[in-house]
Amino acid sequence: MAQGCRSLIIESPTGSGKTALTAMMIKTAAARGIQSWFVMHRNELIRQSAITFEKSGIEFGIIAAGYTPRKSARVQLCSVNTLIRRMSRLPAPGLIVSDECHHAVSKGWGSIFSEFPRAFHVGLTATPARLDGRGLGEHFQKIIHGPSVRWLIDNGYLSDYRIYAPKGVVADGIPIRMGDYAREALAEAADVPTITGNAVREYQRLTPGRRAIVRGVNIKHSKRIALAFNDAGIPARHVDGETPKAERIAAMESFVRGDTKVLSNVDLFSEGVDVPAVEAVLDLRPTQSLTLWLQFCGRALRLAPGKEYATIIDMAGNLSGRGNHGFPCDKREWSLDSKRKRRSGSGDMVPAVILCPECSGAQFGRPDKCRYCGAELVTGDGRKINEVEGELIEVNIEAERQRRELKMRIGRARTLPELQLLGKQLGHKPGWAWHLFNARRGKP
Repeated sequence: MAQGCRSLIIESPTGSGKTALTAMMIKTAAARGIQSWFVMHRNELIRQSAITFEKSGIEFGIIAAGYTPRKSARVQLCSVNTLIRRMSRLPAPGLIVSDECHHAVSKGWGSIFSEFPRAFHVGLTATPARLDGRGLGEHFQKIIHGPSVRWLIDNGYLSDYRIYAPKGVVADGIPIRMGDYAREALAEAADVPTITGNAVREYQRLTPGRRAIVRGVNIKHSKRIALAFNDAGIPARHVDGETPKAERIAAMESFVRGDTKVLSNVDLFSEGVDVPAVEAVLDLRPTQSLTLWLQFCGRALRLAPGKEYATIIDMAGNLSGRGNHGFPCDKREWSLDSKRKRRSGSGDMVPAVILCPECSGAQFGRPDKCRYCGAELVTGDGRKINEVEGELIEVNIEAERQRRELKMRIGRARTLPELQLLGKQLGHKPGWAWHLFNARRGKP
């Protein structure tokens, strides 16, 4: 800023203290008489930020639906949608901090930048990239890089983690709409009893009794996930954006106490929500978005008493399947430039992930034995790292062959009757073929 930069992004991982940093910047600005706004896109983030600001001794008003405004306050916590309607009636700010600023190229956020071009603009995000490929350079001049996830773990600021990738949702053949998988077709593939039942079993096998957040494809899917956990004797609740506020708060309090072991949702806990009590995350939603994957993994990485490590269970192929987004602590190059839309994956060169044939644990580097269970390992191309029984290699090769064959069969099926016959053979619901057929034709 001292060198003349009026708009910059602070890129720093989930849990690295971006909200606390914001409170420090805004408190300093307010002491100098500078009007400051902290802009967020969800009311849950405003409530959470208000707690941090109160602890920092900052007086503030809130510009959001359901709150009484205090226009005289030098500091305002703002919901972006409410702010856009009211900003002409507020004193002009000298500092605007935008939370989760990868949203900032949308039309609403853009009006804030154009209305106050002389203000200092600071964007906060763990992932300065968008699924549609649009660059954030439209509004920001520089990226300031914070510490890496690995540095934060090694220095005791984030929890270490174990990551597993058992079989789950197969996104092969699901069409892409608006840069990500078509939601209805994806729900057809994910919302089946075998996958939901496997999710419950993997939770019981890998992280029994620990507090976990599960991500589903849509609300119907999430509710069925919660029902499956309850049927297995594991206390679970579903929450979404339409859940009444009091009910959401009660569900979170029960989760923090440990009375509720599993919270199932769609995207409610993907960004910004600070819940250190989360000990595990279980992903059942394949996504083309690297941002959604890293944000969801980050929910489990905050430190909490008694948390030796976090557990990440990827049953959506986001780690190394079609998503191929890699580990949360992989090094990534971020840019403000626009990128072409990508057909699949994050677009980065992600190293091949070695999975343990015994526990499905994903391994960093090329170890001889699984770091989690001690089983001997083979590489993704079938070569031995250490002596292993031959039939283990044969099982892996056969599974990969079947996956490729299934993908080709789905791709070759062009007519609705062909898809219906294939869906029946694969055990899909009748609507699977209809949704896939119409999605290919570009119909809603």
